[in-house]
Amino acid sequence: MFLPRLLPSIYTILILMVFPSLYLGAKPADSFTLDSLINKARQPHHDLASFERTFQNLAQKITQQTPKTLDIIHKVLLAEKYAYQYDAKNNQSTQLFEEAIALAEETKDKNLIAWANNSFGFYYYSYSQLTKALPLFLKVSNILDDPQTELLIQPCEVYVKSAYYFGNIDDPQRAITYLSKALPYAPLNTNTEATIRYAIGAYYLQENDLDHAEKHLIEAKDLSLKIQDELRYAKALGDLASIYEKRGLNELAETMLLEDIEISERLDEQRNKMYAEIQLAKIYLKTNKITEASTTIHKAYTFAKSKSYLKGYEQESIEIKLQIAQLTGNEKDELHALRELNILKPQVSIADGENALSKINWELQKKEVITQLEIEKAKVERATIIRLSWTAISLLLIVVVILLFFTYRRKLKLQTSEFNRKVLSIQMDKLNSEKKLKETNNSLASFKLFLQERNLQIQNLEKELSSAKKSNAIRGQAHHYTLSKLLDSHLMTDDNWARFKTSFEEELPSYYQLVINSLPDLTESNLRILLLTKLGLNNTQIAHTLGVTVDAIKKAKQRLRKKYGPISHQFFQ
Repeated sequence: MFLPRLLPSIYTILILMVFPSLYLGAKPADSFTLDSLINKARQPHHDLASFERTFQNLAQKITQQTPKTLDIIHKVLLAEKYAYQYDAKNNQSTQLFEEAIALAEETKDKNLIAWANNSFGFYYYSYSQLTKALPLFLKVSNILDDPQTELLIQPCEVYVKSAYYFGNIDDPQRAITYLSKALPYAPLNTNTEATIRYAIGAYYLQENDLDHAEKHLIEAKDLSLKIQDELRYAKALGDLASIYEKRGLNELAETMLLEDIEISERLDEQRNKMYAEIQLAKIYLKTNKITEASTTIHKAYTFAKSKSYLKGYEQESIEIKLQIAQLTGNEKDELHALRELNILKPQVSIADGENALSKINWELQKKEVITQLEIEKAKVERATIIRLSWTAISLLLIVVVILLFFTYRRKLKLQTSEFNRKVLSIQMDKLNSEKKLKETNNSLASFKLFLQERNLQIQNLEKELSSAKKSNAIRGQAHHYTLSKLLDSHLMTDDNWARFKTSFEEELPSYYQLVINSLPDLTESNLRILLLTKLGLNNTQIAHTLGVTVDAIKKAKQRLRKKYGPISHQFFQ
């Protein structure tokens, strides 16, 4: 829900902006300026005829402005006058604002463009037409955010109105920034200063930054009390009540809201009173004061229902009435509230509900991107030759980096492809060796050939493993893992050893029995070494076949010679 205390009526805005004493943007009295003209012509008590006479008399005092500039200001002020009289959006005001903006664009004067768009946008904003106000405030924001632009026409007003709008479309940080920029234009100890300090606190509250919110709201409350600005004092009380309610201090919050309502009632500020009543009703419900909640929310509901642009608060009031009906078991009131909500919700979603906010946020992001692109384009157009040169160098570097990246990727792909080809070749050689061994019925001759081929394959694998170890890259580590697994698969398996041992016993039975009988307690691993030696494999080939080091084979043979003495020598010749 929008912040109602930051959505004042057109009457309140005019009062705030009319008097030069409330606005630091006005020049000294001896120099009659556009600000002076605007402030004096905005007197809210003027009817249309009085306004026209006053404006013409004041315009004659302006000697350094073009007729077009004065026409722009006249149309904007007259549009505000119609809005004030109708207290609603109307065709006369809309048409006058559009004409004023068209003329301002023709002048290319950023101050006039900002002020006219800001006034038109705030007119839509005041009557909850947030989507229509969006492009107008984006135009203003683009000017405000340009460090080369200095506002000369109503700077305080432009910053404040823009802050109100952006704060209420869920961009409180931008609102706080604009309000902080407006503050130096506000004279000390005035309604303007109190209003700005209050608004900063309210937006911190919207951000749920309770400590900063409390600080600024207390400053606004104390200043309002000092300058006897009762309405601002009441609003500050209401928002401080929200802070204390969040902190669980319900009694203190209730006291502040009651004082807020009493002051608003006395000043006939019905809108502010309505908002405070809604907040108070919520606290009454929270503290189980059902009767008080019912009486209070009925007052808020009655006022919200009387204004076509307060549908959101009418809905909120009905939702509280529904809760009360459900708590008290009043089925008739519950049914009535549900019917009202069913009728009202579609209207609220169009005017100021979540759907409208989502659309606004989307359009805001879209238009801000477009604006940013336009700003960047302008920077490029204003760039110097040096800056263009740096841009060209940067682009060239980017191209080089991209080329290097794709070259590196291509190199990696080629390396991977080559690696996969080698692995596939080794696997095929392994399969062919095993196939030939089976086709020769596992004879010793075929086993010898098989083991010699396997040794060549292992040597090739060890070379590839050595290359993979030198790389610290993840890809190199993956290759190393694949090669290690492949190397393990080339070692003498238990099944291959069993078939080899059987073939050896069948083809060389006498030698086999000689080994068994001559070397009692011979271990299986030593038996493998002796049989492979007999087959004609050297130490390196035996080491490859069994998956151990050459030194391990040499030491094993030394231990056998030492253990069995001269009798073992015949087996190692």
